Amino acid sequence: MWCLLFIALLATVQAEEDGDIFAVLIAGIDEMWAEASVCHTYHSLRNHGVKEENIIVFLLDKGKNYSGNPWPGELHTYPDSPDYRVGCKIDYTGNDTNLAAFLDVLRQNQTSPRPVLRSTSKDNVLIFHASHGWWGGYQMPGGGMDVAHLQKTLTYMHEQGFYKELVFVLDSCNSGSLFFEWLTPKYNILALTAAPHDHVAYIKGFYVPKIHKSIGLVGSLSYWWQDTLDHKDISNTTMRKMYWDIYHRNNFVRYYGDLDILSRTVDQFHGRENPHPTLRGSRKKASPSHSIKMCDA
Repeated sequence: MWCLLFIALLATVQAEEDGDIFAVLIAGIDEMWAEASVCHTYHSLRNHGVKEENIIVFLLDKGKNYSGNPWPGELHTYPDSPDYRVGCKIDYTGNDTNLAAFLDVLRQNQTSPRPVLRSTSKDNVLIFHASHGWWGGYQMPGGGMDVAHLQKTLTYMHEQGFYKELVFVLDSCNSGSLFFEWLTPKYNILALTAAPHDHVAYIKGFYVPKIHKSIGLVGSLSYWWQDTLDHKDISNTTMRKMYWDIYHRNNFVRYYGDLDILSRTVDQFHGRENPHPTLRGSRKKASPSHSIKMCDA
């Protein structure tokens, strides 16, 4: 009896020391590829055990109804993938998907009944944003995010102890320009970007037999990042290994900030449970893909 109580106590203490995982996922535009990238990421995190209430999703929710969508009402990241729109919990949509709301979520500033981050200095945070970008900014409804806003907000989060370590994945053109001049190791943030400060990013295009043409379905960074989450043992894969796996398939990706985080295992930011195999989809059967410049999509 005492042994069982002691084990339970140890498990509780360990859980408190480990903290929890929180995520904010946002599609800054209403294009199909960006919204599919976000919904796929949501399911990958849930599949690895990240709590539903710990994930906040911003989605205009228009991509599924895009006139060129081969699967009306659905969101796919490759031709034979599951419909990732199904079951994706959206917290902010329509007019509520805007820069001010996004900043309030990160700052834990409760200005509406909708959720904001509740992470503490014990918790790891993942932020993922898919959008169009330019030097020093990226697109969001109601106004773009710029370096000044981003730096000020992440600095505030750091000073307030809103995270232990933070990973920011940005899938947009010129995404490195949001970080490369200011993000130092002191912030305990690792930024993974789809492109350096002076280069475009790419979308993965697939030939879709039912419409007899190719179409962009997912950001290239997102595609290979999700490949790690869905098909590899992330408890034994470091962030560094994941980065270089992505880099060898898309050599425009970059990292910035606290490079010590590269030694962490991927599960520390994406969930510690083993994924259920039936939720992984069948990426190995996907049609051969090619790359499309985001600015041409």
